[in-house]
Amino acid sequence: MMRISMSLFATLAATSVFAAMEPGAALPAEHHQGSISYMSGGIGLAESTAMKREARNYPLELLFVARQGKHDDYLADMPLTIKDANGAIVFKGPSEGPYFLARPPAGRYTVISTDDGHAVTRHVDVARKGTRRGVLEWKAASKPHSA
Repeated sequence: MMRISMSLFATLAATSVFAAMEPGAALPAEHHQGSISYMSGGIGLAESTAMKREARNYPLELLFVARQGKHDDYLADMPLTIKDANGAIVFKGPSEGPYFLARPPAGRYTVISTDDGHAVTRHVDVARKGTRRGVLEWKAASKPHSA
């Protein structure tokens, strides 16, 4: 698991503002696992901006974050499991950055990620149209802050 501090993120953002304004800002590669196509990333302003824009083309958007009071850390290299309504695993692997975009078939899914022994589970209903956003967050009580 890798933490991307919001203050570090702001510093990176300030140095890559012009790259983010490029209409073709680089997106991570799209991958496939079973019937799901997905991409993950969002490290740095250019890539996170591009992924936020691209999210409208994916029915599922996930964000990984650790809440530290007024300080948030985006999380990368997070283990991720997505199960369908029958409990079958449709995706298992890492989210390489704080954003994970996927194109599962419409239906109800259970999303599970674990960090330092603390599991976070979300249930999401993916529709045929639109984007369903899920935030997987760890609170300060369960996540000690590290620089």
